[in-house]
Amino acid sequence: MDDPSDYAITDGIIGLSNSFNRKVIAEGVETTKHGLMLIMMGCDEAQGYGISRPLPADDFPQWLEGYTPNQEWQHCCNEHRSNKENKVQLFKLITDHWKDTFINNIQSSSDDVEHWPIMNSKRCPYGPWIKRAKQEQLFEAECLTRLDEAHEALHLAAQALHLQYKAGDIDAARDGLPELQGAFDDMVNALGKCE
Repeated sequence: MDDPSDYAITDGIIGLSNSFNRKVIAEGVETTKHGLMLIMMGCDEAQGYGISRPLPADDFPQWLEGYTPNQEWQHCCNEHRSNKENKVQLFKLITDHWKDTFINNIQSSSDDVEHWPIMNSKRCPYGPWIKRAKQEQLFEAECLTRLDEAHEALHLAAQALHLQYKAGDIDAARDGLPELQGAFDDMVNALGKCE
């Protein structure tokens, strides 16, 4: 969810498996968002802490009897989406994760911040998404241009807040979060016009 290279590798493996008519099982699925992303990418079998922690074989029948599938995953599997609709949903999932991580960091003390989302607009998860969308020509060029402009504006707002935070002006960074949310909303609106 954080590194576009991870996404590209996963997408490539799924594509290669499909080309050879092989099943793919994702390991290490820890969150609902991980599962949703994989489902939208075409992988609907997984294992990981998001489903269950490792357990002794003797405990498996009882676990299976009480297991309730993730409702968001089931809903996602039951929806029929075009390739274009899947790409839009993936973009929304990735951008929500980026924004949530950034806001959580700004609202945390600097000692609690483990990592920042990628701040460079060309290397962040949705910079490559926009580039790939332009190459695939699934969306109108004008729409993607507006989306790219909104994406750049979001990064400028985030970088300003990040610099304030790093300089120790944490209150000013937190006060700027509504501006960041506004830039994020502009980007989501631009994406909505692409659908």
